Amino acid sequence: MRNSILFLFLTLLTTATVANAAELKTSQDLLSEAKSRIQAIETDQLQRLLDDDPDVVLIDVRMPSEIKVMGYIDVPQQTVIPRGWLEFRIANHVLDHDTPIVAYCGGGLRSTLAADKLQQMGYTNVRNYEEGFITWKQRGLPVAEDK
Repeated sequence: MRNSILFLFLTLLTTATVANAAELKTSQDLLSEAKSRIQAIETDQLQRLLDDDPDVVLIDVRMPSEIKVMGYIDVPQQTVIPRGWLEFRIANHVLDHDTPIVAYCGGGLRSTLAADKLQQMGYTNVRNYEEGFITWKQRGLPVAEDK
């Protein structure tokens, strides 16, 4: 009897573990799903947007330590909200959910997830600068150090 109960328990545990493993998503799965829901812009588009729209909010979602070492996009619309704090701090920076927002990071991975999360939170005019800060800097565009 005891062995039967143990066998049943192990069988149920194994079945539950296999079922949960089938539901697990990789980071690539999450990125692909997010990319399908958001709008990406490239460097030339971002430059025009920043030149033409003083109301756009450009959010750098990198860690402060990265920004200190690498710098940041030097425009008045620039603000920093690290990816891990975005959901908690966005309301302090963007009051109107229709405000144009562009998220960026070093290479477009974290900003993809950030843009997707902002849309899920109800922000309606969100884009992702997919090429990221590294491309911006390589193109010799305005960069400032240590914010």
